[in-house]
Amino acid sequence: MEGGGHVMNNDDPVLEYHKGTRMSQVAIWVFIASLIAAVGFFLILPAIVTLIVSIVVHGNLSRRTDVSGAGLTSAAIKISAVAVIFGIVVLIILPSPSHMGPAPRSICAANLRGIMQSMAVYAEDNNKAFPIVAFAPYDTVPNAAKGTSTGTKDAEAALRQYYAAPTPQAGSVQACLWVLVLNGQISPKQLVCTSDPFSNRSGVAMTDQGGSYFNNVQNPTQLSYSVAYPWKANGQPGAWWTYTTDESLPLIADMTPLQGTGKPARTLTPARAPADNKTWNSGNHNGDGQNVGFGDCHTEFCRSPNVGHNNDNIYSMSASPSTGPAQFGGIPAGKAAPALTADKAPYDIIMLPVRNETTGGM
Repeated sequence: MEGGGHVMNNDDPVLEYHKGTRMSQVAIWVFIASLIAAVGFFLILPAIVTLIVSIVVHGNLSRRTDVSGAGLTSAAIKISAVAVIFGIVVLIILPSPSHMGPAPRSICAANLRGIMQSMAVYAEDNNKAFPIVAFAPYDTVPNAAKGTSTGTKDAEAALRQYYAAPTPQAGSVQACLWVLVLNGQISPKQLVCTSDPFSNRSGVAMTDQGGSYFNNVQNPTQLSYSVAYPWKANGQPGAWWTYTTDESLPLIADMTPLQGTGKPARTLTPARAPADNKTWNSGNHNGDGQNVGFGDCHTEFCRSPNVGHNNDNIYSMSASPSTGPAQFGGIPAGKAAPALTADKAPYDIIMLPVRNETTGGM
């Protein structure tokens, strides 16, 4: 325009608010992030990070006139704050993993501790002797658990059958534990470890359908533990099978693996400490180790089986006959009757029965 008027062209400066504003991409992404954090509120950390970023971006956008998006960041702040609050509430209300129930390893330890305590009580009433059934002068031991009905609903009468020849449970280390069941001192379910891959607690029973007592566990799925073979080679109970409160004497443990079975294949008599302890550990607890019950009734989770007197390997016998313990070499626990001769400590402890860690059979 002429005559003193102002001529406008595309190069003339104009107030910024007349030009309009563009939406901040950062604001959009912050808003989306807040929604994602809200979905995963129980993780808390993403919501906290999003909340902080939202506050920073919101403060920056509030001071600018050329970019919009403060509304989105304001919403993101609110959403993230609510997510953080919900996350904290969930952490307070829900129990932590350590309080959501005892770990299987702890349940197993409690089983063994309870069994050992019951053995101690039994011993106090029986001249310090732990529960034992008749010896079997055979070349093999009854490794497989094959409990049958006693035909009686009288627990005392069922117990007497163990000592009346002939008895089908002679030489059974499992039956030694079943004595405690018939005495009412332990439950059959205490014989099952929840970390035993072959166990089945639902099938455990003390009596048959008619109410008569069984004389042993009925199948391999109902037993997760091995015990120290209690007889000497001459058929007499070993001195280790008495209540001596020996804190270094192992008497019960997670099931002994059968030599050559499982993954990795078990080698119970190595010449030296193996690189992987799973190769001579029980199959319970994923082979990481075994719970072991000792003579003073305490239990320990042991990373290897050489936990007896003089580092004795509880899953092997030093020799045949054996006069004392050995850490390496020797004879792996199996279905052959051990020939133990020691009359005093240190003892060679060998845990039976054994289980095929590939098939679960005994």
